[in-house]
Amino acid sequence: MVSHLSGKTVELIQQRLDMQTFIYMSNMGKAIKRCGEIWLGIARDIFIEQGRKMKSIQASGKMEPVELMKPVVNEEGEIEYENDMSCAEYDVQVLVGPSTATKRQATVRAVTDMMTITQDPEMTQVLSSMAMLNMEGEGINDVRDYFRKKLLKMGVIKPTDMEAQELAAEAQNARPDPQAQYLQAASEQAIAQAAKAQADSILSVAKAEETRAKTTETLSKVSAADQERIFALADRLTQPIQAPKMQ
Repeated sequence: MVSHLSGKTVELIQQRLDMQTFIYMSNMGKAIKRCGEIWLGIARDIFIEQGRKMKSIQASGKMEPVELMKPVVNEEGEIEYENDMSCAEYDVQVLVGPSTATKRQATVRAVTDMMTITQDPEMTQVLSSMAMLNMEGEGINDVRDYFRKKLLKMGVIKPTDMEAQELAAEAQNARPDPQAQYLQAASEQAIAQAAKAQADSILSVAKAEETRAKTTETLSKVSAADQERIFALADRLTQPIQAPKMQ
């Protein structure tokens, strides 16, 4: 390759060269797969101690401890054992391709290219965090952990079991936001005022119905002649008073 070539061009050249040695890499992959199957058969007979500590690699590449034969209670109240390799069924799979570092570099290039065409600030923040999460370098592990936690809080990536426990504990111990508390108090006050206004309206309607019922009861006890005199008196009282004419 000549000098002054772009990273994308070098990547395409490497892919073309890998195609020439594909048969050797494929046979190597089959041999590694067979070794994995043999190891798995031995591991089912060896890793049977209850409480044995082992390490697992997550999809993100982070290692987390696991416990073999961990007793748990299922939904039916029965005791079961997690991480029981003696009765578990596994498949061995071998992927022949670029190394993890090469994949991360390709991911960073793709993400940075996406940042140049997006106008959404939230999307730009997610892409920049993804780029920092996949960067390789000396002393960058703490920075990658920071951006992973940031993406977890944003709900972009799925947390592991241990990360889910840490997020739950952090949410319980977090101090409440004063602004959120004020908005919640104002909302509760508005709801209480609306409920009080509704109760007052219901009370007013009830009092009006009670007054109407008492009026009806009173009129039912008055004779017809007295009712006519009362209505006539009410009509005279409601008529406008005319002033006497001056001579």
